[in-house]
Amino acid sequence: MKIDKKIAIFLFFIFIIALIAVLVLSNFNLHELSEKDKEKAIKIALNDERVKKEIGNKEYEVIDVGYTSIEIVGPNETFSGEVPVVGIKTGNVTLWIHVDLEQEKVISIGHQWEKPLLSPPPANGY
Repeated sequence: MKIDKKIAIFLFFIFIIALIAVLVLSNFNLHELSEKDKEKAIKIALNDERVKKEIGNKEYEVIDVGYTSIEIVGPNETFSGEVPVVGIKTGNVTLWIHVDLEQEKVISIGHQWEKPLLSPPPANGY
């Protein structure tokens, strides 16, 4: 009888661990954008007037397309969710453009500026 009880306890713990794993993993975004959705997100981003103004006549490079979580709270708009984001590098700034694929519009534009690396001072021989 003790062996059956030990097996039952072992199986119960395995079940609990599996249940916890499923619950934890269900909160992670395990999917990626399809190539079609990536192309659509890039097209939406590049066709937006604000993005066109930011890029201007400068060279640019699409560096990343993926999902991100975003939360916007303001007087005119409240939004929270997981959306595609397009990273576009131009000069010393990377634009992070959050898009809505269903409504085919840009939700927001974030900026990440790069500072040039500082050169170390010349060595004095000390």
